[in-house]
Amino acid sequence: MVQEVLMIITLVSIWISLFMSIFTLGGATDFWLKHSFKVIKITPLPRYPMITIVVPAHNKEVVIAQTTRAILDMNYPADRVELLLYADNCADKTADEMRRALADPRYRSRNVKIIERTGSGGKAGVLNDALKIAHGDYIGVYDADAMPEINALYFLVRKALENPERYVAVFGRNKARNAQQNFLTKCINQEIVVTQRIQHCAIWHLFRIGRIPGTNFIIQRQFVQEISGWRNGALTEDTDISFKIMQSVPSPIILRHFSRSQNDCTTITSSDCAGRRETTKWLFTISATCSITATGGLSSKPSTTPVPSSGSTLPLSYLISSFSLTSALLSRGSSTLPW
Repeated sequence: MVQEVLMIITLVSIWISLFMSIFTLGGATDFWLKHSFKVIKITPLPRYPMITIVVPAHNKEVVIAQTTRAILDMNYPADRVELLLYADNCADKTADEMRRALADPRYRSRNVKIIERTGSGGKAGVLNDALKIAHGDYIGVYDADAMPEINALYFLVRKALENPERYVAVFGRNKARNAQQNFLTKCINQEIVVTQRIQHCAIWHLFRIGRIPGTNFIIQRQFVQEISGWRNGALTEDTDISFKIMQSVPSPIILRHFSRSQNDCTTITSSDCAGRRETTKWLFTISATCSITATGGLSSKPSTTPVPSSGSTLPLSYLISSFSLTSALLSRGSSTLPW
């Protein structure tokens, strides 16, 4: 009798999983068919809020200079960007590489601070320290191994400004730079691709629900202060603060998995593997809530203008393929896409 019951439960579970997969894939396909050929105009924003970009870096001397240049080259007025570079308990030359990047004459007048931190709390601790000294209306976060596309910040801010009272955070889409490095990076990259291209799009398209990443996003500084910032020591601080955000809004947002993101490409490291273990713990200990996805892309050319030119257009299919279009956001009780 017990064996028959277990067999029935197993068969039902398999068919439910199969139905969910087909349903999700169908939603994603419908989404792409409806939006892949739309054109997005790039026009000057009505205003350019001050953005404090925080880059937590722990032993990232190999990639931090490239990341710093990519952030400073983004199409956003230089006087409206405050960049906080944190060398967090580094045992290598991360801080020296930051200084070397800033020695470029193009960046000598930029508002950049290098902080060599020795405190505890990990990435969440860095973000909380930055929250205390940030001057921006929004706090933007990029991982030390991220490389934002030139218009990444523009698209994030543009969406936030559509309804600043409602949209407290806007996030970006990602992919991995070192996907072909080994079998593990290939598997993680495949997860990111499936999550961002299929699940994110389908769940938003069908249920107006998205997911939040841990990099390539902006969030209102005042709102973060209201929810007391990040939890020090959280291994997956993006998942942790997402629950805090959802608990503070009137309607819950469904939570699933928060993959590493970037308006750029990111390098997969051992922390990604550890982060997946903590995410699993969250899913088993907390029920309910979450939302979001957005942009990403890789560009090797520096910005030549402070803001996008008025009236220029880009095909949406190009923006999607280069991961350079904001595609979702977290709001006070709802999420939406920019088109």
